[in-house]
Amino acid sequence: NWAYVHGSTSDPRGIDQSLLYQPDYFQPISSTMLKFNQDEEVDYFVREVLYVKGVTYRDTVHVLVLHWPSRRDGKEKT
Repeated sequence: NWAYVHGSTSDPRGIDQSLLYQPDYFQPISSTMLKFNQDEEVDYFVREVLYVKGVTYRDTVHVLVLHWPSRRDGKEKT
């Protein structure tokens, strides 16, 4: 029994963020997409971050889901 929280990013390729969880162990309270203030000098796109607040075993937890840029320009440059 799995469920998910989905967040759409502005990535033109359709790369989104999702959190997969088991409802028996985690209950989401809220979720939102966090946007970075991108420095104009940076020449790569930074995707938004999915932020999910939820409860597990009576504790509130905060989960950040990120999809980091790839190493498209090679290991040394990234």
